[in-house]
Amino acid sequence: MRGNAGPGRGTGGNAWANHGADSRMASARGNSRPQIVNKSLDNHQVPSNPVIRPPLEHGWNWQSRTGSNPSKGFQDGYEKDNVNAEAEKDNDVDDIEDDSDDVAADDSDNELLTDEFDSDSSQKSHETRKKNRWFKKFFDSLDKLRVEEINDPARQWHCPACQGGPGAIDWYRGLQPLVTHAKTKGSKRVKLHRELAELLDEELRRRGTSVIPAGEAFGKWRGLKDDEKDHEIVWPPMVIIMNTRLQQDDNDKWIGMGNQELLDYFSSYAAVKARHSYGPQGHRGMSLLIFESTARGYLEAERLHKHFAEQGTDREAWEHRQVLFYPGGTRQLYGYMANKEDLDIFNQHSQGKSKLKFEMRSYQEMVVNQIRQMSEANQELIFYKNKFAIQQRLKTALEESFGVVSEKLRKTMEENRIVRQRTKMQHEQNKEEVIVLVFD
Repeated sequence: MRGNAGPGRGTGGNAWANHGADSRMASARGNSRPQIVNKSLDNHQVPSNPVIRPPLEHGWNWQSRTGSNPSKGFQDGYEKDNVNAEAEKDNDVDDIEDDSDDVAADDSDNELLTDEFDSDSSQKSHETRKKNRWFKKFFDSLDKLRVEEINDPARQWHCPACQGGPGAIDWYRGLQPLVTHAKTKGSKRVKLHRELAELLDEELRRRGTSVIPAGEAFGKWRGLKDDEKDHEIVWPPMVIIMNTRLQQDDNDKWIGMGNQELLDYFSSYAAVKARHSYGPQGHRGMSLLIFESTARGYLEAERLHKHFAEQGTDREAWEHRQVLFYPGGTRQLYGYMANKEDLDIFNQHSQGKSKLKFEMRSYQEMVVNQIRQMSEANQELIFYKNKFAIQQRLKTALEESFGVVSEKLRKTMEENRIVRQRTKMQHEQNKEEVIVLVFD
């Protein structure tokens, strides 16, 4: 019995001893055959004599094997450096030899989904899916950011689905490239990346925002509101002139500036008519300058209105800080564009034909559109003027050319006449000479 047991135990010990001795002998002789044996093992060829491995110093270290839970450092965050060294080594080997062994495929979706991850994500709530060990750190950081910070295109992100594998150190500038990466990843951890894309879309939707491409985020502006670009104006254009009252007559009736006097006073603004408002006490000190019913007339009225505003005698000054007289008895006139309320006050004591007629029209229709038409007509006029000038220059050139050609033709005809005349004379002379020779 002892003899049988002794050799049995001794065999295991001798195996390790023989293995070490063989290795030393091979090294001493420079023989590389043990490396060839290892290579055959890597290629999954069954050796004739299997080697018994020594016991591991720290156990089997299941955390670094495929399908197991990641290390503590890996759980705490994909951006930390305390990832288990053995796990990193195994991940690198798995990435390189992905096609060589299905069991060692660390990036396989089937392995990743076996622990704490259910591929049927519809059965879980959004918050539960966010707490998955792959995404928890990422979404914890995302929850602390404001919407403006999330959409900041300068903020950089790591992909949580790539942690511990290829692409883990890649930065994505802005959330849009990260979402695009998660939606288009097609080699490894495909289901995990698609789950990340769905979670990001849902999370942003719940927070009232979305992933906006860079071209859209900075390619749009808010301008003027459409309902503010048009307004009604008094037509024909009018400017109210205030403080045109002068003095009282013998009947205690107020008299003031006359129509022509008012037109002459503002003659540089091309008003076509002047009117004054009268009441029971006579002149009310309220007058009107009426301009022509065109865009040009409106621009003239607006120019006068701006002139009053620039010197501080506009509507605001009249209503809040009016000064009727200056030293020496000079009256200060005030002026501003007329609106409907002003004309209602102007017509307060007017009846029948004496009542001022006006209407409210669209500023776009009466001014803007007319200016555009005037501009187009002006451009057309310039075109025809240029065309006429070209035709005039062409006409002048043709006339000059015709004169030159006519002169050349006249000279040519004169030269031809002279040649014919000389030819005829020469012919007559030759004829006479021939006759003389014949008679001789």
